[in-house]
Amino acid sequence: MTISITIREANLKNSGIDLSRHMSFFPIDSHGGRNKDYLGKTITLIFSGINEDIQTDIDETKKVFRSARGHLRRFYEHFNYSVGDVVYITKITDRVYKISNTKPDK
Repeated sequence: MTISITIREANLKNSGIDLSRHMSFFPIDSHGGRNKDYLGKTITLIFSGINEDIQTDIDETKKVFRSARGHLRRFYEHFNYSVGDVVYITKITDRVYKISNTKPDK
């Protein structure tokens, strides 16, 4: 299963990705609170193109991956992202997700 998210200017500026419409795509226990005192269980994000992966939870108040800013910044720079481009997130297993700039083959 894959979701697609259109990138906005704020996503590029803050090296984030807006998960607000897709929170149910991720395990409910990966949703943490407003700061690191309230971490959810981690999931693994694999970033295509930069060949990096990270363990992170999701900040449920901000609807973003808590620990992925640096990875997302390098991902956006590597693929020369601009406003309106699309990020694809594919569920590999219950706790592993691939972040890509192209829609995966079925």
